[in-house]
Amino acid sequence: MKKYIIIAGVPRAGKSIISQMISKKFGYQHISMDSIIAGIEKTFPETGIDSDANTQPYDNLVNISAKMAPFIRAMMDSGEYDELDYGVVIDIYQLLPKDFVQHIDSSICDIYYFITSEVTA
Repeated sequence: MKKYIIIAGVPRAGKSIISQMISKKFGYQHISMDSIIAGIEKTFPETGIDSDANTQPYDNLVNISAKMAPFIRAMMDSGEYDELDYGVVIDIYQLLPKDFVQHIDSSICDIYYFITSEVTA
């Protein structure tokens, strides 16, 4: 398995549950981007990241994805996890495939998209 795994997709699809299961089974650290995004929204409104923005939902998804993909890449590039034996599993709703391809190194990261909320762990 690669050092980083991203579980992305629609709300209520089971991303967090699967991420936690991977974390527990393989000893990966689990990072919920929902919590990080909420912190950014409240602390740094100048970023324009606002899950409840008064815009079309898809337009807001595009905006947040374009900002979070480079953020995730910076986390990976920080070197914080390089010396550790375990990997990292990240769950996130707001990450579109085009932003993953543009910003994240697929040689160290796999991504899995959950495209329906009709699943159970």
